[in-house]
Amino acid sequence: MERKWYQQTWVIIASLWLFFPAGLYLMWRYASWSKRWKWGITGIAAALVALTALGAALPAEDPLAGLTPEQVVSVHATATQEALAAQEEEARQEEIAAQEEQERAYLEALAEQEEQKAKQVEEYLEALEEAVARQTAEAPEPKETPKPTPEPTVGWSVRAVPGAVAEADDARITLNEIVDPWFPNNQFMQPSAGRRYVAFDVTIEHTAGSGKLYAGGSKFRLLNTEDFAYDNAGFCPVPCLDSIDLGGGQKTRGWVVFEVDESTPLKVLKYDPQTFSTDDIEFYFR
Repeated sequence: MERKWYQQTWVIIASLWLFFPAGLYLMWRYASWSKRWKWGITGIAAALVALTALGAALPAEDPLAGLTPEQVVSVHATATQEALAAQEEEARQEEIAAQEEQERAYLEALAEQEEQKAKQVEEYLEALEEAVARQTAEAPEPKETPKPTPEPTVGWSVRAVPGAVAEADDARITLNEIVDPWFPNNQFMQPSAGRRYVAFDVTIEHTAGSGKLYAGGSKFRLLNTEDFAYDNAGFCPVPCLDSIDLGGGQKTRGWVVFEVDESTPLKVLKYDPQTFSTDDIEFYFR
């Protein structure tokens, strides 16, 4: 609904300048200003009334004496504007202080969160270090499995049983021990749901009299009866099978581990003795 002319802001301000009693009434009755402003203007008007009355009662020289009515109104307007400006500045300073307090509280909360995260990471790393140290201390020493009279003859493809030996391309692989399933002591290195670890203790020998033979766990591959292939899991009991170049007649021994489906039977363990050769060594289970 449209406001009446005497309810307009400019009429109220003009009334305060020209006839402040009516202006005060209109201000308190119709203006939508905050009470702080209304009381400030009312105080200024009351002070002006008091000063006017005091000036009339005292013989002292009226500072407004000799001024025209227009000049007096100008003085009153200037004083009111200065008071309003002071109030606006005070409100602005309070708003700035509130914003700074909010920013400080936010930064403190953020710093506390970062400190908690750093503490959690530190605790996790300490627990992981302790678990690795415990696993290393508790890991059983590799056992020397006596070699039975070889059930399979030495060849490039033999049955996967402890003591089996297969060779091709100047490489001889001895399958010392099979652990299926293998359960690591480290709680952070457990197999995924529906999977199991299978561990093999192997010896690799370079049967040639000279040259180099690259040996390592990455050259083993395990297949199940559904012909799904699995690569070396990358960790194992102590000692792991290290990657190394073997000279003529040299050997190395260690464990290799694979993570496979929990219920699917194994088919064959393969080893690629030479990168550019197709003669893989095989230990078959079925």
